Amino acid sequence: GDRLVVRFDSAQATGEVLVSLTDAGEVTVRAPAGAVTFTSDSELLSIHNPEASASYALEIPRSAPRVEIQVAGARIFLKEGDRVTAAAPPAEGLYRLPLQP
Repeated sequence: GDRLVVRFDSAQATGEVLVSLTDAGEVTVRAPAGAVTFTSDSELLSIHNPEASASYALEIPRSAPRVEIQVAGARIFLKEGDRVTAAAPPAEGLYRLPLQP
């Protein structure tokens, strides 16, 4: 689709999401086994993470028109075309975004 929202339902006391831009054709999320559950539709990927303390890896295609990452309703990352706005600057090609409130 033209847009995707990746929504972490809850803030976490620890953990982060490591975001990278890739040449792949799909958004990919990795989490430790059993840490969280996922639901999705064409424009929303919900990560149900109550009481979790895990970290996550999220790969976003460079070609994606619009991808937003939210934690407990607050935006921490937005990719629109070639422009990226994030809660933390990139380091070594990765955005390290905390999941704390």
